[in-house]
Amino acid sequence: MAGHGAELSLPRRSWFRPRGLFGKYVIAFVGLIVLVLGTNAALEAWFTYNYTIGVLVKTQSDKAEAAARRIQQFVDEIERQISFATRASVPPPSSSISQTTSSCYGRSPLSSS
Repeated sequence: MAGHGAELSLPRRSWFRPRGLFGKYVIAFVGLIVLVLGTNAALEAWFTYNYTIGVLVKTQSDKAEAAARRIQQFVDEIERQISFATRASVPPPSSSISQTTSSCYGRSPLSSS
């Protein structure tokens, strides 16, 4: 049993610790590659995000302008119909009641019958 405890007290070497100069260079090289690839991925994600936001803003702007045109056309049509209805039913402000009444019956206001 005494030999068993002696084995536990020996320092264990980690597989991750570089054992020499070559190992240190390998770790540094791998770290540099990970850093460069990570930076590249982050920049690509950033540019893709900005491009996508720009495309979405343009698309939504185009849709909003088309909707505004349709609404304006609808309002113009309603205004046209209302103005047509009010012109047909309300006499102009300069005409008198007798002129309106006679024009409704097809008589001239100057003629007497």
